[in-house]
Formats: sequence, C-alpha cells, structure tokens
Amino acid sequence: MLIPRPRRRIGRPRPTTREIDSTLAEQTETANARVADHAALAIAKYPTTLSLQPPVLDVRGRLLLDLARLEGVLVGARHHRLDPRLTELLEAAVAQGHRLSKTLAVIAHGTAEPTPTQPQHADDDLTGLHG
Repeated sequence: MLIPRPRRRIGRPRPTTREIDSTLAEQTETANARVADHAALAIAKYPTTLSLQPPVLDVRGRLLLDLARLEGVLVGARHHRLDPRLTELLEAAVAQGHRLSKTLAVIAHGTAEPTPTQPQHADDDLTGLHG
C-alpha cells in the first residue's frame, strides 16, 4: 500500500509572500504530521533490503514526473526571460532533482541480488594445464 502524498494546491497563484508562507507552512505541517506514521510503518514494513525496493522505485518514478514538470517551469522562465535569480534557483533545483534521481537508482540497484554470471564449463577450468 502506498502512503498518500500530501494534498497539492494546483492552479492558483499566491500573489503575496504571506500566502506563500501559509502554503509552505501547511505543506510542512502535513508532512511532519505523517512522520510518526511513516516511521512506525517503515519499521514493520521494511525488514529486509529487498523490501526497500518498491518504495524507492515508486519515489524515483514520481520524482522523475515532478522533475519533468519542474523542467517545463524552467523552460518557461527562460523563454520569457523572467528574473535571472529565479531561473538560477530553478536550474539548481532541477540539477538537485537529477542527483536525487541518480542516488535513488543506485539505492534500487543495491536492493537487488547481483545478476548471476554465466556458469563456467568444466573445460574452461582446464585450459593451459595440458600444454
């Protein structure tokens, strides 16, 4: 079972910093309220390395979708020549997102059993012994 994501407010700009602060505080409060639930669930649900794999892959998949959206925001900011400071911050956020995606991919690989190598034939072990 996936843990629901915090509710998003999409579609309405917040023209004042007070409104932005309120939205940021609400997002943080929602996430913090779930920390205890996440911790208790994690202890019960992820007792092995392999059990970590599904949520790591899920988070990475959602991150990539959100990252594509953020890259679109960056393209729009560049196209319309918006505040260069905001563009630089968006670039940094996109780069950080890519780094996080790569880290999650490494974690996912670390949860899997190594791919077995091809079995050797008995004759392969004897090469050079009769020469």
